[in-house]
Amino acid sequence: MIEQQYISQIVEIVKKAVIFEWTRQGHRLTGKFEQTIEERITNMKDGVIIEGYIQDYAALLNRGVSASRIPYQRGSGRKTSQYIQGLVRYALQRMTNSRQEAERIAFAIASKHKKEGMPTKSSRRFSKTNKRTGFIDDALESVQDRIDIIIRIAVESTFDRIIQIGNENFRIAA
Repeated sequence: MIEQQYISQIVEIVKKAVIFEWTRQGHRLTGKFEQTIEERITNMKDGVIIEGYIQDYAALLNRGVSASRIPYQRGSGRKTSQYIQGLVRYALQRMTNSRQEAERIAFAIASKHKKEGMPTKSSRRFSKTNKRTGFIDDALESVQDRIDIIIRIAVESTFDRIIQIGNENFRIAA
């Protein structure tokens, strides 16, 4: 069984890398994403499974959304839309204090998303990496060597502990 200290190191390295890539791609706004990353660790007989969980909106930003899947139809007459309300909140947080202006911005963004998908081509200007999707894969790739080293050290430590216990239990009768 891998010791908890190694599992904790891996979890912390991955979380920091994901947050770092999220921020470099220009997605950071309120800090909610960073605060809501969760992990689930399952100890198995022959190893450990580490699973990470993020908010649904972050998963959408990670993989992007094609134009055909944008939930907006200009002039539909719908009274409410979670998608539009989310864009209004975004505009209020990032661009303006005026509710009326935020609604105009939200509809402009929705129209652009409906044409290009999400993210839009022009949104790359907010990214330090020139990318707006794939932050999870990029993060995992950036720390893979460090994780491999920790796993190797953990396996060696576990193996050494097993040998030590075996030697303590081994007695030569005289």
